[in-house]
Amino acid sequence: YGGFTNGGRSVVTASEDGTVRLWNPRTGTVDHCMHVGTPHAPVAVTCLGSHHTQPVFLFGGENGALKLAHAETGKILAVLAAHESSVESVGFCDCMQLAASGGTDSRLCIWDLTTFALRHVCMHPASVVEI
Repeated sequence: YGGFTNGGRSVVTASEDGTVRLWNPRTGTVDHCMHVGTPHAPVAVTCLGSHHTQPVFLFGGENGALKLAHAETGKILAVLAAHESSVESVGFCDCMQLAASGGTDSRLCIWDLTTFALRHVCMHPASVVEI
């Protein structure tokens, strides 16, 4: 998981230890560290995706948690709740303020990024593993 984000000013990584880290590629240091669960109850990160043009990214965990974070500040902008089990994939729409998440609960969730509201839940007959 991970990659360059925020116009190359950060590298975002996800770990089985439950953390998502924003690294400074010039200094090799961690600027921000976030958790998909809590620091005292770690949950493995199962997916991570960065927006192509905006400094935001989504990450999800094996517990169904899904969070939207800012790539410059590391601030959690929203906790998006709809999945009942592991979130396996996330993606952003290039032309509208929408995102999608898919999980082992067979749900494809469409999110409005202006209100952080759930727009639609689309049901697959089996797990959604890629968007």
